[in-house]
Amino acid sequence: MQVKLTKDHHLVTTAELESGKFDAMIKESFEPLMCSKHGEALRLYCTEPSCNAPICTVCKTTQGHDGHAAIELSEQVSTITVLSDSY
Repeated sequence: MQVKLTKDHHLVTTAELESGKFDAMIKESFEPLMCSKHGEALRLYCTEPSCNAPICTVCKTTQGHDGHAAIELSEQVSTITVLSDSY
């Protein structure tokens, strides 16, 4: 079985995809999610228990997240991936 990998329609086998050889290419092909309020890329994750949501840098300072702990969104994604891999 082969799957389309990028807008250039580069075909790879499932084994090639699972090898991790194309991880960087796949990561670069995704556009960041954007904040619906500010049009900024969602780069942070508010770890406040009442929030637990991706936020932009403007939200961090102006939209009720000021003083909340936040981490880079990529760190939160890594945490979720590690947790899901352990099940």
